[in-house]
Amino acid sequence: MNSRKLSALLLLIMITLALFALGNGPSPKTVGAAIPQTSAHSHTNDIPDYVAYGFLFRLVSKLSDKTRELRSQGRIGKKEYLPLQKEASLTQGEARMLEAIASACQQEVARQDEKAKSIVHDFRAQLPENKQLQGKALPPPPAELKALSNERNEIVLRARERLRLGFGEESFTRFDNYVKFRFRTTSVVR
Repeated sequence: MNSRKLSALLLLIMITLALFALGNGPSPKTVGAAIPQTSAHSHTNDIPDYVAYGFLFRLVSKLSDKTRELRSQGRIGKKEYLPLQKEASLTQGEARMLEAIASACQQEVARQDEKAKSIVHDFRAQLPENKQLQGKALPPPPAELKALSNERNEIVLRARERLRLGFGEESFTRFDNYVKFRFRTTSVVR
């Protein structure tokens, strides 16, 4: 197995762990007792909330970053642009809050991903030469990756709860339905 295939396999393992935490979402106890819990899975075919909101926060952050970049280049005007405001039926205040929470969440997630990359790098360094791995099973990934993945999922769920607290129950319920429609039904192959 050449180094490119090994790298791809390790990346696949890391992504699988990060997205699905080995098939187990974080338990309500790990998210924090002070945070009100909703079901991470409202239907057996739905993806977990931490995945749907992870996609949402990444999208909002990327749109915000791109808007700032285009403004700094003078390619668009200075008029305020709040990602998904109209599509998600958000007030201007809610859209600003979403943008701020998404940005903070993405920064925390990026720090967590850097920790995971370091562990994967160390793991790869301990593997024997690629020629010796041909025909042999790879050792299991380090247990620390699963812990980091669970922590990463908790970061996203805490950000979702900050939205709930900021929006209020009625607005958040409407927004949560939007997220479930926008990011779950289009992301799940049925």
